[in-house]
Amino acid sequence: MRHLMLLETMNWIASGIYFDEHGKEYKVNGQSKVKRDKERWSISGFMEVLLDTPIKFYNDYEVEPTDDNCILKWTSFNPGLGKLCGKFSFIDDAIISDFVSEDEKYSGFEVLTLLNEKTYKAIGICFDGEKRISSWSVILKADNVFCKE
Repeated sequence: MRHLMLLETMNWIASGIYFDEHGKEYKVNGQSKVKRDKERWSISGFMEVLLDTPIKFYNDYEVEPTDDNCILKWTSFNPGLGKLCGKFSFIDDAIISDFVSEDEKYSGFEVLTLLNEKTYKAIGICFDGEKRISSWSVILKADNVFCKE
């Protein structure tokens, strides 16, 4: 199997569990749209935590290649965390994303494991210093292969 996530223009739908800083579980849904063309490589998406009043977290990423074909650099702006800088590292059947905020207050990582060509399991965690502020476990499924704008 080969990785499609991040490398092809596609939509991905997420569903799973979000954990708050106390470990309390909430259902979560989300979507990511990867767009790659000659001028730009971007990911836009959201994660919606299904509380009594749902909360949506939005992220928009700019992605760029590096000299290492297995590593991509990315930047993002998150309204709650500020500017984030990170890397996507491709290792066998996994994509590991690590990040830190511009002020170095927040950090975290996510591991996306390829289950089949159109499905990944993603687990991740976000820290404020040494304190866990959130974590998640979701399944990502390709919504439509090679979507067109």
